[in-house]
Amino acid sequence: FALLQGIDATGVALGDTFEVVDTPLNIVAGAPALGRVLGALGSAMDGGPALQADHGGATETPLVQRVRTVDERRKINRSMHTGVKLIDMIAPLGCGQFLLVIGEKGTGKSGLCMDSVIAQKHTDTVCVYAALASDPAANQQVVDALKANDVMGYTTVITAGANATTAERVAALFTAFAVGEAARDKGKDALLLVDDMSCLTEFWEEIVKIERSVDEATEGFEERAGQMVDYEGMMVTALSAERRRLLSTTIQRAAQLSDKNGGGSLSVLGVVPAVPGAYQKGGLKKEPIDVSKYETLSEEQKAKIIAALEKKAQQEVAAASAQGGGISRECIEEYMSISDGQILLEALDPVVGWNPSILMTISRLGLSATSSAMRKLKMADLRLNILQADDAASLADNAAAQATERARAAVLRAAVTQQRPRRPASLA
Repeated sequence: FALLQGIDATGVALGDTFEVVDTPLNIVAGAPALGRVLGALGSAMDGGPALQADHGGATETPLVQRVRTVDERRKINRSMHTGVKLIDMIAPLGCGQFLLVIGEKGTGKSGLCMDSVIAQKHTDTVCVYAALASDPAANQQVVDALKANDVMGYTTVITAGANATTAERVAALFTAFAVGEAARDKGKDALLLVDDMSCLTEFWEEIVKIERSVDEATEGFEERAGQMVDYEGMMVTALSAERRRLLSTTIQRAAQLSDKNGGGSLSVLGVVPAVPGAYQKGGLKKEPIDVSKYETLSEEQKAKIIAALEKKAQQEVAAASAQGGGISRECIEEYMSISDGQILLEALDPVVGWNPSILMTISRLGLSATSSAMRKLKMADLRLNILQADDAASLADNAAAQATERARAAVLRAAVTQQRPRRPASLA
């Protein structure tokens, strides 16, 4: 609890007694939060007055709500227009859906989120932008860009501030969800942009380190953590089950509520920064370690080489993460297995816009909820045509045929990806 709030734990020691109280931790949200820049637990970060419950439509809402049940939700049958052709035409975001935005540094993840907010300017959608990067300068750039594009009238920004701990960034993440849920529970459509999700993974790693450090019998901890348990029909280690529970309960806060529960929705675009080299064109990198060519080595020696190479790879990933380089491929795949789809960005061209992996960019819910205008474009066929053109180019038996198929693929890609940032496309 102290770790989550990021409070000063001076004087807290092993053996101290704490009392568990059955009282939820609430924050203040509602209409007065629009146009404001708030911090973890809803504190004012913009020099303005603190939000007060029951003033101007502000209400208290739990920092962490229980995940809504299936009976409290309804089928996702509407789409959230983002103004980004790549999303709206290839991987539609349904109202109540959680969609990942994956990419290395410099691929335009924040810009894509920014355009999604700008596209809501003439709608009734409430936007919440969680600027949670570990670099305070990057968060300030987001705030400045939102103000420059005149979107603060319907947007609340949540940030952890300078020198924020990982726990404070997670508290800010939960605060952003709570602000979005407050709008959803009043029957409104809310769009939450989480930029970025890496603090959740870092938070879990810190919890594990602390648990190891306070456990006098380290071997006992390792034994418990390594026990195999049944989690949602999968046999995983106890430690993996707890991590997956943390990620899934956060992601499942996105929801389209039933009419009986107000009919509001909370849709989420969650940015996941990838470690440099975590993926390549066409999909995620996952190259096996091949030591079969070393015929003179024994099986034991080969096993030691593989173990050493795997340890080195893990250290490189940890070093990249520590430098703000993103999270590992394994964590990305875990996010992907829980979420409702993902957009995998490979590059950003300032003139023609985002360059995605069409193969890995997919929405598992949004296609059935698209507008009639989008259905007329036959988006599924368009995506398939691009992939077929890519395959035809790679399998062509002569240079002329290969050039023809590459040109066809380029034309098709331009139709769905060529879009300069800060120019969201309308449905008109």
